[in-house]
Amino acid sequence: MFKGTGKTIGFWKHQITVAIQGKGRAQIDAPTVQSNLLMVERLYLSDPFQFTDGKEKQHALTILSSTSSNAVDLLKKQLLGAELNDISGMGLSGAYEALQDALIAWAEYLVLHNGQFTREDLLAAKDIFDHINNTDE
Repeated sequence: MFKGTGKTIGFWKHQITVAIQGKGRAQIDAPTVQSNLLMVERLYLSDPFQFTDGKEKQHALTILSSTSSNAVDLLKKQLLGAELNDISGMGLSGAYEALQDALIAWAEYLVLHNGQFTREDLLAAKDIFDHINNTDE
């Protein structure tokens, strides 16, 4: 079992909602949330996360709040949480940090080239990130 400090999708939804609304209690301040989203855009591949300028927080919140059962949407939701965790120094730790980075790059490739993979492939990747994002639970 992996040990880590991964935060859930719900955690990130709350941080972004507070950053957008400017009210409520968050563990990560609005400028840091904004900076982290800009860093997500520059991770391994040019996709899957390119947010609309000035609407980065809203776009990210839309992805994290998706209720779609589409395998790509489900993977993107967990992947975005994992990328926010990674940028914030959370998620897998110690000897597993390099594994987390490799998995993120792999999942970005899966999303970008999703037509080459089965629904089961995409959902298996989603499950890996769901686990990583819940290591702090």
